[in-house]
Amino acid sequence: MARRRRPDHAVADQHSGFFPIAVERPAEPLRATIEPDEPNPLGGATEADLTAVADDLGADPTLEAPESLIAIQCLAGAIAARMTHVDWAQGPRQLAIFIISDRPRQLAASLSANRAPILDNGANVLTGRLWITSPNVASGYFCILNATDPGGMFDEINLMGIGNISALVFDPGATDPEIRYYPEGLNEDGRVQRYSIAESAFTLASLDKVLNQFHSENIITPDAGLGITNPWRDGDRYIPREHTEAFIQALLKMVLSVAFGRSYRIDFERRGTEGRCDLLISSRHLTAPHTWVAHAALELKVLRSFTSGGGRVSSNVRTAAVADGLLQAIAYQRQEAAQNGLLCCYDMRAPSHYDGAVCLDPARPRARRNRIDLRHYRLYGSSADFRTAVYGSSD
Repeated sequence: MARRRRPDHAVADQHSGFFPIAVERPAEPLRATIEPDEPNPLGGATEADLTAVADDLGADPTLEAPESLIAIQCLAGAIAARMTHVDWAQGPRQLAIFIISDRPRQLAASLSANRAPILDNGANVLTGRLWITSPNVASGYFCILNATDPGGMFDEINLMGIGNISALVFDPGATDPEIRYYPEGLNEDGRVQRYSIAESAFTLASLDKVLNQFHSENIITPDAGLGITNPWRDGDRYIPREHTEAFIQALLKMVLSVAFGRSYRIDFERRGTEGRCDLLISSRHLTAPHTWVAHAALELKVLRSFTSGGGRVSSNVRTAAVADGLLQAIAYQRQEAAQNGLLCCYDMRAPSHYDGAVCLDPARPRARRNRIDLRHYRLYGSSADFRTAVYGSSD
């Protein structure tokens, strides 16, 4: 992914990220209507806002953190704050629907929405409302919806003429709280990604639930990625995108932050004497002040047949990657005194090279001796290959 571009506020109809807005272009240039001392002319997040949250997302400096992913993490924080507020249980149990825009003021004005200058402190009722906000979800605008059931609320949004705009939906009545992301808008309700939120306590089982959902909802095929989380440059040829490890690592950091909320800290590239731990999950000690408990140290490895430039990767290199990853997982678990250590292998090998999890077999004895859990996630270059693997060939 390219380095983040600086927003060009001098262009009236330029939008950033993945959230186009359905507002007609003004008859005259937008700049003519802006006061000279207006600090934020487009009414959305400033570059400083987005950069600060992108840094927190854990993205590699050479990668762009898409506004959609920034918004999901920020919205999860706002929801977590709301769910711990004293009057959370008295709030409406309807959906909360969020339209994320780089010009929320203009879109809000077209809908006669009410202003909420502080959105993310937990005091605002979120549910039963349509929200319009920028990716940092710090402030916004809202309309109270008349419908109370999900179908009626979706229809109401569509009647407003904004059903084609990317949306995030939170359902407080769901068995497992989650944020649903509709990149094509609520009109395309079959195109959705799910992100679990507010896991109450860390366990290895809860971590596996998040890791498995991340795999199945985001990266198992290019279609699952819905564009923003697609790890392939050319999936049909099994050529991964540039900086694949950093890309998956940044996505997973966001997913873990969303899932475990405010009670846990997700460190990205945590430095230590043994090297840099890819991801570390920790929380404050319940009784010892200024002390953190490390719950899990994660080392990520990508196994591939080709580089992002199309060069071949030998089987020896892949074997060495697993062995090196195991040593790193052992070192980081000990370095951080983590309760759990995991080596997570994301397998992007071409079908002709793929042998399932057999590639991990040489590492299993040493992993068992050192209490390292091995995880293997298959990434398919196409949905057709996924179907063939699951259901067999059509021949």
